[in-house]
Parts: sequence; C-alpha cells; structure tokens
Amino acid sequence: MKTRFVICTLVLLAGVAFNACKPDDKQLEKAAATALEKLDATVEVAVKDGVATLSGVVPADTVKTAAEKLITDIKGIQSIENKIEVKIPELSPDEKFANLILEKIAAADPKGKKFNGVTVNVQNGILLLTGIINQSDVKALMQVIAKLEQKPKEVKDLMSKRKF
Repeated sequence: MKTRFVICTLVLLAGVAFNACKPDDKQLEKAAATALEKLDATVEVAVKDGVATLSGVVPADTVKTAAEKLITDIKGIQSIENKIEVKIPELSPDEKFANLILEKIAAADPKGKKFNGVTVNVQNGILLLTGIINQSDVKALMQVIAKLEQKPKEVKDLMSKRKF
C-alpha cells in the first residue's frame, strides 16, 4: 500500500515537472513572432496548445514557405497551420509594357545571342534601352520595337554599342 502511494506520488510529480518544463503558448508565440521579424512581410502568429497558426498576406509562395521554416525548429511548437494568403501584386502598366517588349525581343532572338545584353525599362510610357549590344544588331532591335502594336511615347537608346 505504501509502495503504491509512493509510485502514484512520483507519477504525479513527474507529470507536474514535465508540464512545468514545457514552454507556455505565450512564450512560444513571442519566440515565433521574433523569428518572423526576419521576413520582409507582415505575418501574424498565434499559438494554442503548442499549435502555431500563421496568417497574413504575402507577395509570393516563397515568403509563405519561409515563414513556416522560420518557426519549425522552435522547441515546444508541435505543429504549424499555415493560413498565410499569397497575393501577387498587380503589375503597373509600365511593367506590363516592359514585359511585352521583352517577350517580343526574345521571340525575335530565339537563340538569345543578339539582344541578351539589352535591358528594357519603361517609365511613364517611355522606353529606356540600356546595356550592351553589337552595333550590327541595333537595327534589328529597333525593327522589333517598331513592330509593337502598343507604341512607347519615346525610345531612349542608352545602350553601349560594340563594334565587330
């Protein structure tokens, strides 16, 4: 009878000691929030019974994955519910136009040898061409630009030309 009492007491004390060593949800939440500060996005974290729930809106899947990885190794977090929403930012009209121009340039140079050193940027409808191009390829590039359905307000050729 006395042995049984001692064993029950030891089990009870072991349970209390085990739970006392376990970090509480507030501590885990604080540790997770600190880890998430490394992200270039606003991600919220809540912890309940060792389960971390991530929420917020981020601009890419890679940021969503990174948020989860940042808190995976925090001792005491048993599982993660990643409820982060990915919302890819809308491109500006200038960015859309620049992408269209890049597509047309790539289609005109499938091997990527003529125009691979050219950089395209559009600001307020003005096309800025920078980078390096062979002098002999400038005419072909300008023909591609001339064939665009949507025309830039102006084309500024700031490219360095190599002579071969």
